[in-house]
Amino acid sequence: MITLTGIEKTFSNGVKALDGASLELQKGEIHAVLGENGAGKSTLMHTLVGFLKADAGTITVDGKERRFSGYIDAIHAGIGIVKQHPLIVDGFPSWVVCALGAEDGFLFTPKKLRARVESICEEWGFHLPLDRDSSSLTASQRQIVAVVCLLLRGCSVFIFDEVTAVLSLYETERLFALLGRLKQNGASIALISHKLDETLSVADRVTVLRRGKTIASFGAKESNRETLNALMFGKGLEVEGREARGGEGGKILCVQNLAVTGNAELPFLWDVTMSVVRGSIVGVAGVRDSGTETLELVLTGFLKQDSGTIRLNGIEMDGYPRTFRDAGGAYLAADRIGVCLAPNLSLWDNLVIHAHRKNCFFLDKSFLNDWVDSLLEKTKVQWGKEEKGRSFKETARFFSGGQLQRLVLERELAENAGLLVLSEPFWGLDTQACAHLVQKLNSVTRRGGAVLIFSADIDNLVPLCDEIFVLRNGRIVEIIRGTAGNRKQRLVKAMV
Repeated sequence: MITLTGIEKTFSNGVKALDGASLELQKGEIHAVLGENGAGKSTLMHTLVGFLKADAGTITVDGKERRFSGYIDAIHAGIGIVKQHPLIVDGFPSWVVCALGAEDGFLFTPKKLRARVESICEEWGFHLPLDRDSSSLTASQRQIVAVVCLLLRGCSVFIFDEVTAVLSLYETERLFALLGRLKQNGASIALISHKLDETLSVADRVTVLRRGKTIASFGAKESNRETLNALMFGKGLEVEGREARGGEGGKILCVQNLAVTGNAELPFLWDVTMSVVRGSIVGVAGVRDSGTETLELVLTGFLKQDSGTIRLNGIEMDGYPRTFRDAGGAYLAADRIGVCLAPNLSLWDNLVIHAHRKNCFFLDKSFLNDWVDSLLEKTKVQWGKEEKGRSFKETARFFSGGQLQRLVLERELAENAGLLVLSEPFWGLDTQACAHLVQKLNSVTRRGGAVLIFSADIDNLVPLCDEIFVLRNGRIVEIIRGTAGNRKQRLVKAMV
């Protein structure tokens, strides 16, 4: 059993992320750790595995007080973490990445190591391409690599940090089956998630954090979505639904006979024809390797098509992101760190990345400072118990993942673009932030703009979209419109 008691952590910028937080993780249980963005969930887990050093408090493992000097120390104690986007070494076969650091003395051979990795994959039912270059793995496959790494090292405590956010429905079901097997084997599992319904379906116990404090801990069967929302946010939550669209506007995006067949690293597209009208919210859904990522990159100018045309506001796209933005497009990429943000630059630099072009002939520092102040105010980011203002000169990586997600969303919304393209916009957002995003998207359609959402999260996609294009094997196989019938069932059937 692992117990964290009275854990406190204040960062160098003055933000108190943990204020006496506590957690008890028992053997053979799945323990959900819930809370709004910035509540301290990931920070608490990072103190456990040695990523961060707590300022105060105690950590006990099987009755003995421990304080890990680093992640390797925690691994040796049998405690490991699987993140939403695992950082694995690229450029090597997958089995090599799994085995790095697990060499057993001087007698190991590559053949023996690969056999150990293959044995673990067979035992747990992992379909991992062991000889494929790790840089080409999907998000779910990278998570499997992270899990295999921990199993190979004999870990019995597993922390899963927002891992379901990047998974399709089928992949999530497989992950939960894995959690069940780990639990049966006596493992302790901490599951951080914002998806309350799916979390309650698999968890044995729940602990809720708010502003760095542990608010409550109880059995999962004793709770429901309404109770958890009240504990997480301290008040009832009003969620705005999708407004009915009155009549169709003109087409803002027109795609005709689009094909991408010359890129070996991405799934092909075949004869894709679609359009998006003003005042609408449109979804694009599909399982992994169905072509959704390829379509997203082509529409936003990050990839050149082999044939077909794309017109945004009547302007033909030429395979350059700048053309897409100049034509009235804004884009939130799925790769929040690699594409949307530069984590080692200041928050100011990240928020003015597009706004600086609004002054064509000179850099108006006063205008840009006001721009950043406005974005910070709109997001209403929680700065900590003391509610002290933070300088926008701080490095972006000091902000929590949920805070950065909300700031980047607000940055793209502030462009007032005609077409807002969002990839997995609900990743990392708590219930309150999701409700805020729905309000924002409704406001985009009210002013005559349009929203195009790429997502594997069909629970959020179905009630929000006026129509959904389903991709399978690089083709649009179905268009789901209106609200009649079981849209979710039709969508799942079309995807697979």
